[in-house]
Amino acid sequence: MREFTRRYWFLFPVVMSLATQCDESPRGVLPTSFTSAVLVLESVSAPDSVNSRAFADCRTRMDTLDNHVRPSWRDDARTQNYDPEQVVLTETSQNVFTVDFSDVPVGLQNTMTVHDVNECRRDPTGDGRVISGITLNGIPVTQAVGSGALLFVIDRDGVITQ
Repeated sequence: MREFTRRYWFLFPVVMSLATQCDESPRGVLPTSFTSAVLVLESVSAPDSVNSRAFADCRTRMDTLDNHVRPSWRDDARTQNYDPEQVVLTETSQNVFTVDFSDVPVGLQNTMTVHDVNECRRDPTGDGRVISGITLNGIPVTQAVGSGALLFVIDRDGVITQ
């Protein structure tokens, strides 16, 4: 046995390196397929904020963008900070905002934070995050995690589960 170990000791590091994946994402799982999803935000109108300074501060916390979403799957994994891309929503009718995604990972837990200017009018001390009035492919997304992120899983056919 000792002779066998001496002859093949150099194979151990090679086998171990093959057993690991050095190119994995920070979350440990790489998506294998993607699908499309349509996000719709039905915003509820709110009166103009009485305290315009607090409203302006809330808008600053929203990065002074109009209604937008931060999808977890669009995070730059090369950075140490979790900071997903901000995707601005398009108003398709009064107080209805949409965006189409074609790159949603299938079968993985995805999160998104949705920001609405009307929420800054209602609560100027916040950052405009909303967790109601949001649908993906026509299915309401209601499971909130953390500080206002919505959690969902999507299958190949675009069906949303929570």
